[in-house]
Amino acid sequence: MLIRPALGILALLLLSESGCASKEEPLWQKLGKEYTTAEFNRDRDSCMKGRKLDYACMKAKGWEPVSPDRPEPSPPPSPERRSGY
Repeated sequence: MLIRPALGILALLLLSESGCASKEEPLWQKLGKEYTTAEFNRDRDSCMKGRKLDYACMKAKGWEPVSPDRPEPSPPPSPERRSGY
């Protein structure tokens, strides 16, 4: 009796995770120009091909993809030097 609800919950989790598994989309901005969220949304909506954003269309409208700032990865720890061997 508990198997059916558990399978339903598992199916929902898998479906919700599949939407998050896609490649991270870049952020977009117009360099050196002021713009509103409404302008961005209008241009983005007009550049959608099905469920996929057409990057060439966005660039033609003056938008440039930018990636968010990410911290630099830490260098690997250096091996310890041992003397006396």
